Amino acid sequence: MRRLLLAAGLVGAAGVTIPAVLMGGGGEVASWTPKPEPLTGGAVGDAAAACRASIGAHDTGERVAVAERRGEWTFVLLTGKAAEVVCLMPDEAIGGRARGGDDVFGAYNPGDATPAALGADTLVEGRAMSSSTSEGWFTWTTGYVGNEVAGVTVHTSSGLDIEASVVGNRFAAWWPDDGESWTYTVHLVDGSTRPLESGRS
Repeated sequence: MRRLLLAAGLVGAAGVTIPAVLMGGGGEVASWTPKPEPLTGGAVGDAAAACRASIGAHDTGERVAVAERRGEWTFVLLTGKAAEVVCLMPDEAIGGRARGGDDVFGAYNPGDATPAALGADTLVEGRAMSSSTSEGWFTWTTGYVGNEVAGVTVHTSSGLDIEASVVGNRFAAWWPDDGESWTYTVHLVDGSTRPLESGRS
């Protein structure tokens, strides 16, 4: 099975990526949805614990910035001064139902990637990453938004419009990918929108 990584460390130091079989066999990616379902309650902690355990990341006080589900897959973004951790995993890899470590795709980036300056009505893309498996490509992107940003839409060159998760000053999204580029629209609290340039050159 082909496993190819492209890492775009747009903010912060390079980290360690743990590749895995993401979309193996059962066509689970077909369950992907452009609109996320936020995790709540104990599901947030369970997802964070499964992420750390799967990629061997010790808990150094990172908080759960984003925890979402799209179809049968869960995405978690953990952030802190010591590191930023990202995981994309099938739902059954959470809560002791794991099929094995090869079901989880994760990235560990040491240090704090917080941008030096962030406008109230803008977005700064932090890190973006793509990988391929026998089931095809996928991409995720994370970053920061100003305090006047209420939502973010990702537009891909293949025509997908993806609703990002926006929690506090962080955003995150992932989608099935075929080597495409993407742009953003930020939705402001006053009801207006603002287009932003591509996350990939």
